[in-house]
Amino acid sequence: MSVGNWRSHLLIKCAVCSKLMGHYKPATTVSCVDCEIQAQMKQETTREATERLYLSYFNDFLTIAKFAEYHGMSERKAMAVIKVGRKLNHRRKN
Repeated sequence: MSVGNWRSHLLIKCAVCSKLMGHYKPATTVSCVDCEIQAQMKQETTREATERLYLSYFNDFLTIAKFAEYHGMSERKAMAVIKVGRKLNHRRKN
């Protein structure tokens, strides 16, 4: 399949956000790069999200209370997320 150069691309709308983008053929089900990145982020596993939250706490917050407030959770849930996230992060081999 030949995709040609930028001059041969057509302007079409993203199927998700309707933003104009260049594409090599007319299509109605193509999504832009921004929408593809957002879709990948939504597919993040629970383990990855928990570890990411732990790293956010470790790097950006001084207290569990502020971490919980910022992420909209109770302090009890925040402590549980931090505990599990720490275990996941420390198991990871560098």
